[in-house]
Amino acid sequence: GHKGPVTCLSFRTRTLQLFSGSEDRCIRHYNLEEMLFLETLYGHQFGVSGLDCHRRERPVSVGRDRTARAWKIADDSHLIFRGGAKVPPADTVALVKDDWFVTGHENGLLNLWSLDKKRAIYSVDQAHGISSESVSLGRSIVGLTSIKGSDVVASGSNDGYLRFWKVQ
Repeated sequence: GHKGPVTCLSFRTRTLQLFSGSEDRCIRHYNLEEMLFLETLYGHQFGVSGLDCHRRERPVSVGRDRTARAWKIADDSHLIFRGGAKVPPADTVALVKDDWFVTGHENGLLNLWSLDKKRAIYSVDQAHGISSESVSLGRSIVGLTSIKGSDVVASGSNDGYLRFWKVQ
C-alpha cells in the first residue's frame, strides 16, 4: 500500500494493530486480527524515519521534516513536536510510557519528550561520543528501544556500542 520504501514498523503493545511508516511521508494503520487496512495518517512533509506505539492507540513518529508527531487516532488529529532550527532530523523514536518518548538524532543528540510539552524536556548531546571524522559531530543514534512502562531505554549507534539510559 505504500508508494515508497517502508522505513519503520511498530505493533501496538498486546494487540495485532500494526503501524508502518514510509518514505512516501505517511503512516498506514492495519488490524491484523481481521486482516484489514484501517487508515492512512498524513502530516509529515518528508519521509517517516521512526515509529513506535505502546498501550494507547497513539503512535509516535519522527520524520526527515525534523518533527515528531503523536497521532490521536480516535480524534483524527496529531500533536507536532519540533526540536528547533538547529536540531537535525531524528532517525529513531521509542515510547517509554504512553506520554513520554525519546528521539535519537543523526548528530548523536538524545532527547526526552513529554506529550504535555512542545519542546524536549531533557537532552543529551553526543550521547555516544564524538565521531572520529569530526571533532564536533556526535556519533549518529540509529536505534532506540525501551522496556515499555519502565524507566529503561537502550540506544545504539554506528560506533557498534549500546548504551542504556535510566529515564526520570
